[in-house]
Amino acid sequence: MIHTVTTIHVEYDPLFDQTNVIRRRCVGYFLDIEDARRCIEGNWSDIYENGHYNMAVIESIKPGIYVYPRAEIWFGWVRRSETDQGYKLVPEKPDGLRRQVGFGIG
Repeated sequence: MIHTVTTIHVEYDPLFDQTNVIRRRCVGYFLDIEDARRCIEGNWSDIYENGHYNMAVIESIKPGIYVYPRAEIWFGWVRRSETDQGYKLVPEKPDGLRRQVGFGIG
């Protein structure tokens, strides 16, 4: 199984009451899920790209074609202060994205 790391910028549109994916980028994958987690939580190589991506997701995928992720772990960018900021685990997938899968390998 591989674990893709994808950064995403999402915005809520109150006019249509929906969450939109503005941009996304699969920045890599890992064979060990803990490495994928450390990559996001440590913002390796500035995957946040100075504010370009406000969320990140790890998708665990088995080899093959047209496969769906077996699991997802979501993170959101939190900025409490200049020195206390980073991707933090969020309890669940954002409501507006519940019907979407395959962010890393679509």
